[in-house]
Amino acid sequence: MNRQCFTKALESIRTDARRDGSTTKIASRETALEWLRRAGFSLGEGARDMRTDSESMAAASRQLEHVYSEFYEVEYPELPASTGELMPIDTSVPDGAKTWTYYLYEADAVARISGQFSTGLPRATLRGAEVTRQTITFENEFAYTTADLRHAAMANIPLDSMLGAAAKRAHDQAFHRVALWGAWGKQLYGLLNHPNITYVQAAATGTGGSTAFDTKDPDEVIADFTSLITSAAGISKGARFVTRVLMSRRVYEYIATTRLGVGDGAATILSHLQTVWSGRDNKLNSGTAIEFAILEELNYVTAQEEAAAWTDGGQAVDVTEDTGDIMLAYCHTQPSRLAVVRPMQPTLHPIQAHGLEFITPVESGHGGVKMVEPPMVARMEGVWLPAA
Repeated sequence: MNRQCFTKALESIRTDARRDGSTTKIASRETALEWLRRAGFSLGEGARDMRTDSESMAAASRQLEHVYSEFYEVEYPELPASTGELMPIDTSVPDGAKTWTYYLYEADAVARISGQFSTGLPRATLRGAEVTRQTITFENEFAYTTADLRHAAMANIPLDSMLGAAAKRAHDQAFHRVALWGAWGKQLYGLLNHPNITYVQAAATGTGGSTAFDTKDPDEVIADFTSLITSAAGISKGARFVTRVLMSRRVYEYIATTRLGVGDGAATILSHLQTVWSGRDNKLNSGTAIEFAILEELNYVTAQEEAAAWTDGGQAVDVTEDTGDIMLAYCHTQPSRLAVVRPMQPTLHPIQAHGLEFITPVESGHGGVKMVEPPMVARMEGVWLPAA
């Protein structure tokens, strides 16, 4: 097709349309037809009576349209719990297990200075606790007919793989939610509501009369971070140290853009925290560098939206307007102590044929969060509150 001739035809129509003040009538139809023929269009006798209004020319202009060969899918939020980014994933539990159990032992022993005729020596003993949790299974399916396959093949659409990816994402989303909030009625707990989170504190009230960071000066916000970070090491008497602090996006944006003050250059609250807790000569955290990261569900609005999205409608999500946005400080580098249990990855079962329909069942497993002892996670509430 000669694009220049086609453009001439369009210009002829536009010019003539402007000349007589009409959007449908063409003063010189023959001129337009001639340019279309030169452009490469095959025009029969009926072309003399062709309509030259905007609808007709729109159909002709499709000849100039470029259609992308690839397919674009809607982008969804990341699911860090399902990828192992939030905490390690424990796959050691077999997919056939209904429960998983661990034993926690605590030593009770002292030693005394020896005497010449020592008797009744102090005896070392062990105290043990057994913790058992059950596993749950997620399930869904995807299906298509022979007609669907023919249509997809003609349009060059990878129907099977796209439906499979959609089904798998639903499993990953369910896994992510249970990793955060547990499973209602199943005695499975998540990172945000685990009973072993025994250290919960409210952010300190600032000079502005509120715990919310956006009402405080930078020094007050930094003091809250210090209190949260050092709490884990304090509770465990130095046995556990924080490796990551999670916060909502708006809290992260606030500390990343709020400057320390006049005379500190471009330094922000976040850059100061990163410098102090970088791990270099940091005795308060045993030289361990701390990562400051975002978890969307720590925003109380997002958390309540997540609660409403649960199919059973009964899931408890204890990040509310009363708690405001929260922060978590925890150690995410010891999978034997803190991990999310995944007995079964999303698994596609053999295709089942029902007449002209083909169904693929998909299932996966979840065992909740294994948090062996309390000092692994500390929680701070009230860092961002609803507007008064």
